[in-house]
Amino acid sequence: MPRKTPLPPIEKSIAQRLKAFREQKLISQTAFAAKLGISRAQLINYEECLAPVPWMFGHRLCEL
Repeated sequence: MPRKTPLPPIEKSIAQRLKAFREQKLISQTAFAAKLGISRAQLINYEECLAPVPWMFGHRLCEL
């Protein structure tokens, strides 16, 4: 179900940085999602600003 309201600017910024990080590291969406322990569909939702990025991913990203 699509969001009724767009993500706030700070949430969009986080999503854009997540995508930029993945692209900079040349990691596919499938591999990156697996490393984060989520589905590729969930990752796409985060990268396309369809859902807010959970804070717990910050810690997981530091471990990559």
